[in-house]
Amino acid sequence: MKKALDSFAAKINRRLERSRLVRSALKLSVERLVEGLYLLALVILLGGGLNTVLEGLKVRAPQAIIFTSPAVQSIGETVINIFIIILGAASVYFLYRGSRFTSSKRVSNFYMFAGVVGLLLALAIEFYLLGYKA
Repeated sequence: MKKALDSFAAKINRRLERSRLVRSALKLSVERLVEGLYLLALVILLGGGLNTVLEGLKVRAPQAIIFTSPAVQSIGETVINIFIIILGAASVYFLYRGSRFTSSKRVSNFYMFAGVVGLLLALAIEFYLLGYKA
C-alpha cells in the first residue's frame, strides 16, 4: 500500500513539475498529505475500524458505546481505541523529547513527566476497557 501511495505521489509531483505553475513547497505538501493519509489509515486499522465494520454492524443491540462481548466492537469503542493509540504515541514522543539534551533541564523534566503520565493514562483506559469487556 505504501508503494502504491508513493508512486501516486511521485506521479502528481511529476505532473506539477511539468506544469511549472507550482513551486517546490507544494511538492513537499503533497508528499506530506500522502504520508498523513497513510498514517490515518494505519491508525484506523489499529484502532479496530475493520472489526467494527465486519462485526459491530451485525449486532442487533441498542446503541451502546461499548458492547460487553469481547468479539464485537462498536464505533464508539473504535474512537476510544484510536484516542488511546494517539495518546500513547504522543507520550512516547514526549519521552523521546525529554531524553534529549535541551538548554533547560526544566523543559526536559516536563517532557518526561508528560510522557510518563500520558502512558499511564493510556494504559489505565485500555485496561479498564478490557476489564469491562471481559
